[in-house]
Amino acid sequence: MKIAIVHNLPSGGAKRALHDLEKCLRARGHALHLYTFAGADEEYCPLAPYVEQSRTFPEPPAPSVIVGAPLLSGYLLLFRRLRLIYSMRIHYRRMAVAIDRGGYDFVFVHPCRVFKAPLLLPYLRTPSVFFAQERLLLTRLNAGALNAATLILANSSYQAAVLTRIYRVNPAVVHLGVDTDLFHPLPRAMREKTVLSVGMLSPYKGHDFILRAVARMPPASRPSLTVAANAGGDQTRRRLIALAENLKVSLRIATRVDDHELVRLYNGALALCCAQVREPFGLVAIEAMACGTPVIAVREGGLAESVRDGVNGILTERDEEQFSSALKRLQGDRGLWNRCAEGGIESVRRYWNIDAACERFLKTLSDAGIAPGSRSRISSPGIPSADERHGPPVHHRRSINP
Repeated sequence: MKIAIVHNLPSGGAKRALHDLEKCLRARGHALHLYTFAGADEEYCPLAPYVEQSRTFPEPPAPSVIVGAPLLSGYLLLFRRLRLIYSMRIHYRRMAVAIDRGGYDFVFVHPCRVFKAPLLLPYLRTPSVFFAQERLLLTRLNAGALNAATLILANSSYQAAVLTRIYRVNPAVVHLGVDTDLFHPLPRAMREKTVLSVGMLSPYKGHDFILRAVARMPPASRPSLTVAANAGGDQTRRRLIALAENLKVSLRIATRVDDHELVRLYNGALALCCAQVREPFGLVAIEAMACGTPVIAVREGGLAESVRDGVNGILTERDEEQFSSALKRLQGDRGLWNRCAEGGIESVRRYWNIDAACERFLKTLSDAGIAPGSRSRISSPGIPSADERHGPPVHHRRSINP
């Protein structure tokens, strides 16, 4: 197939998911052309190695606040945002014209870092597939864009239900997968007395919740916390540092972590802690599983679909005491740690890998009539059961030392 890929993504899980899926599509012989904006992050998980052509459109600067003039700043901010919408519409319209002339089988559209649902969709005549991987606020712009898409994909059943409730659309669920060539257990990896939290420095990522949960552990057995953040604000960083000092938790914040360092962090951690607020999917959870690292997660959003309690991790309510107790259990019970570590590896081998995700993607397109030539090796229709996603109980022949 000949596919146009459109994105204006920052660094993060959505960009990595696009990168890995694009890599798989190229390996299957599909022709990929990239359309993007100057503001998109192309240093993180670059797409250029897998596309035959690319075209970059200019992006107007985002509106900014005038310090010391709140009333004037408010009016100017509104004016500049309206001007930004107008400018982006012009660029998206030009992009649509270029794409429609390209003779593509379909356009694979991803969230826009400025408006979430891209303004491109209403202007396209070519069939479009929008992958709604991120939170979408209820706005007229987002509603108009979503309703113009030929097919909407969601990365979890949770995300699909949210989109259906808010926008009255009917997304198809395509679970993501992880690249096991990159994320895998490292030989002779030494597990440290530390837990890991991965995600941008934002209140939505729940790093402060994890800090408070760790602080509830006895000082003698309390692990340190490493936060790996690819982006975020200085205000959140300062707040986390102050909170850690107040709670007497050893905190390290690692920024702009490259892939190899991220794999090393996964392999060196006692556990990955996930406390994101209603995260649509949570790619970091399956990355940790692929590395043989148990996941402790709040039973919320898409995390409840990949993390299976007692099989590849532990699920808790959004309660700091419960989360802290789960950390204590995992730290003190080597048998539980080994079961979750090996269960995570098995879950990824069976279901949460990028090759299986690519097959699910192609099958969904085929079922929707967008890619009639694509046929899948996956036989189970619909959303798989927990046993299909995670596999039967694992029989353990070896021990992984936490």
